[in-house]
Amino acid sequence: MGYEHYYLGLSMAATLLFGCTLLNVGPLAALSPATSTGVVIVAFTALTIVHSLFDSS
Repeated sequence: MGYEHYYLGLSMAATLLFGCTLLNVGPLAALSPATSTGVVIVAFTALTIVHSLFDSS
């Protein structure tokens, strides 16, 4: 299975999350940079674990 598109999508979402957090724009403006960093780390870790568990190669 190709998980590349999931990593790309997550990278784009992380960029938007950091942008909204740092520029205080939109509904994510209330998040602190530390919180948004934690969310991104947890998301990438979860995707990596899922990828390693269900990779058939």
